[in-house]
Amino acid sequence: MMISSKSFVVGENAVTSETENFFEALKEEVMQNPKQAKSLLKNLCTTGTTLASMLMQTNLAMAAPTSPVPTDITDGLKATIITIIVIGVGLSIILLSLSSILKMSPIKNKADEWSVNILKGLAQLLMAPIIVGLIVGLYFLLFGNVAIFQPIEDPIRVFFQHH
Repeated sequence: MMISSKSFVVGENAVTSETENFFEALKEEVMQNPKQAKSLLKNLCTTGTTLASMLMQTNLAMAAPTSPVPTDITDGLKATIITIIVIGVGLSIILLSLSSILKMSPIKNKADEWSVNILKGLAQLLMAPIIVGLIVGLYFLLFGNVAIFQPIEDPIRVFFQHH
């Protein structure tokens, strides 16, 4: 597919641009492979229909979801997660530096193994909050409306009411 540079003729109707050349090249490509074009058009129609139906079925209440977990708890958890990640990243930088120093010594194989373990631990440290967050989010999405799984707002009051 070759697209030529812009060329404009002032005062006349003969104007060619990159856009026109692009559509001409696209038309030629579609003519050469009609099965792929038909498949792409079908996928585009399906995607468009799905997105349109999702937009039409949503209401304004879905725009501002409320969290079942109080903000005090989530703020504390966020601060704890950020603190642990900062400490872990700092520690991994220090340990990788020590590992690179050990690579100059006769125990190079042990240092290589140590470096791999440090990088695996760092990846796990960075991915753990994301994975746990996805699991908790999926839990609340699936079981948020089930009465048994609703969080108890005041467990002490509920405990003394039943006894």
